[in-house]
Amino acid sequence: MYEKDNNKAGQSDVWSTMAMVFTARNEIDKASGLSTRSLAAKREIGDSLGVARAILALAEINMKQKSFDKALTLAKDALKRYRSLNNYWGISHAMLTLGKMYHQLRNWPYASGYYYETIRTASKARDDIQIIAANKNLGKLYLEANRYDSARKYLKSALTLARLKNSKTNAMEASEYLAKYFSAVDNLDSSLYYTKEAGILEREIFDSQKSQQIATMQMLYEFEKKEQMLSFKEAQIQRQYLAIIGVTTILVLVTLFGYKLYNLNENNKHARNALQLLNLEINKLNESLEEKVQERTEEIRLQNQKLMEYAFFTAHEVRGPLARILGLVELCKVKELNHEREEIISRLQVSATELDDIIREVNRKLEGRTHPVDKSVTDKIV
Repeated sequence: MYEKDNNKAGQSDVWSTMAMVFTARNEIDKASGLSTRSLAAKREIGDSLGVARAILALAEINMKQKSFDKALTLAKDALKRYRSLNNYWGISHAMLTLGKMYHQLRNWPYASGYYYETIRTASKARDDIQIIAANKNLGKLYLEANRYDSARKYLKSALTLARLKNSKTNAMEASEYLAKYFSAVDNLDSSLYYTKEAGILEREIFDSQKSQQIATMQMLYEFEKKEQMLSFKEAQIQRQYLAIIGVTTILVLVTLFGYKLYNLNENNKHARNALQLLNLEINKLNESLEEKVQERTEEIRLQNQKLMEYAFFTAHEVRGPLARILGLVELCKVKELNHEREEIISRLQVSATELDDIIREVNRKLEGRTHPVDKSVTDKIV
């Protein structure tokens, strides 16, 4: 949008912001290119303060690349520009950056000198964040130089001011350095205390950042949602315009084919009625078939019952007389019983008569069956 409006100031600000993002992501080459473009745009529009900021940003990028000579040159140039503008915030920022550079080069006198100047100048600008950072860096510097009393003094000042201004990140870092200080002087209880405090602050910072990320994501989601709704409405309007043309064409076609569809519908009604009648007839046939099946099942059950009665009768009634007849026949074969033969024959006659009565009874029961199988079974028994 800035490019469309040919807004050089806006373009420069966007490039500068993008450079900070890529610096935070350690994509230094991209950050360097964007900062250079931002600097060129600031110079083109004659923004002296913007030029100083862009030069200081390039100095910090070169410091991350370990190009300290170039970084120092750029930072001193930025400091000179801020002083010419009498901008205390910029002066303290440039001095803090120079202090960090000399700190990394382990040039303690220069580093501490710039940190002290940062505190003095930031106090004029009422920039508490830079005061905290300068005290914290001084404490870290003295800790590395084994000057523990001075380290404790500045770290305590940084922590106190960070707590007062609710700067949790600086408070966490100051607590970490104080834990290292107390560990170096063999005060393990205090070291453990500040280690725990740093851990608590780290968790709070993480939760806060997480909440901010969620809020940012929600804002982006709402923005994208609105854009999608706008695109959807535009597409909907276009679809409605096309729909009007389409509906007009469809109405003409519907008018032409309406009569034909009506006739087809009537034919379908007749077919449905015929199908319903056929279904009724099939249902009646199914009901009749079920009744016949039940009747036939009942006949089979009665036949089975009679056959079971016959089997029972044969097993218990017929076997008795038959056994006696067989026994009396065997007695007739015994010569010693010749004088009793008449009695045996009399008994045979009685048993044969009894067997004949039983067989007649069986015939009467079997003749009561109507199925052809019943007659064949009777013939076999007889």
